[in-house]
Amino acid sequence: MTEIERRLTEWARWVTVRHPPGHCRSIEHRYLHPRWRDDQLGEPPLPQPLPPVDTLAALDVERTMRFLPVKHRKALRLFYVYRRPWLECCQRLALRYDRWEGFIKDARSMCSNRLQANSRRDKVPALPADSDLASMTLEPLGSECNAEAE
Repeated sequence: MTEIERRLTEWARWVTVRHPPGHCRSIEHRYLHPRWRDDQLGEPPLPQPLPPVDTLAALDVERTMRFLPVKHRKALRLFYVYRRPWLECCQRLALRYDRWEGFIKDARSMCSNRLQANSRRDKVPALPADSDLASMTLEPLGSECNAEAE
């Protein structure tokens, strides 16, 4: 799995709304399969929890989606969030079946390029050590007034 596919998968986990586990208040939730009734087997195994989602990275992907073309954005959302099969994605997007692989690859690369551009833009360049700004200390507002009054 490439880096962009991993980020899109985490974004999809972050976007998806999950309902807390529960039951419908019927007696059926107490049913035990005969396989689990034996004392030798004990309780059914618990599912392994998924690792936590990096919220800031998922938010970056969500912000990036705004700048993608509409059809590419819908393709990524259908494929990753709603987990629709590629045939259904093609039907909903009015896309020929033989063009799906290239289309989803283009959508991923657009998203990846936009994320890289955003990460470069957000970096703050460091000030050189000999500059006046690096050696200057800022006083709180109004401190010069207090010095004059004393």
